[in-house]
Amino acid sequence: MICKKCGFEYADGLKECPNCQAPNEPEEPIVLTEEERDTFCGVTIETTPQDKDYRVYDRDEEEQHRQEEAEQQAQQFGGFKVHTFSGVGLLWQVLIIMVIVGLIFFLLPVLAAFVLVAIISYCLYSWLFH
Repeated sequence: MICKKCGFEYADGLKECPNCQAPNEPEEPIVLTEEERDTFCGVTIETTPQDKDYRVYDRDEEEQHRQEEAEQQAQQFGGFKVHTFSGVGLLWQVLIIMVIVGLIFFLLPVLAAFVLVAIISYCLYSWLFH
């Protein structure tokens, strides 16, 4: 058990902290949502309501497990890595595609119109004044 007052770690079952003599008050468990659990920096216990089983959920272990899976996938695909993108990466991809589409369907036609007007103006000028 860890003392809430001084942070000293001591054996469970003692009535007070041996370091600062703060009383041992049992903590009530806090139920986290999946999103809170994924952003929580620590170890949580995950239970299932059907059979009352539980498993310890450690964020660092989960990240290490994901890295191992990515390495196994790379080995399966002949050394090629399979990249997964988060929502932010996907947002950047959509933004870049929109910029490219904007360049193709807006700026290039405007540029072509300016060039066409310049060519017509040059032809008219040379026809009228020569």
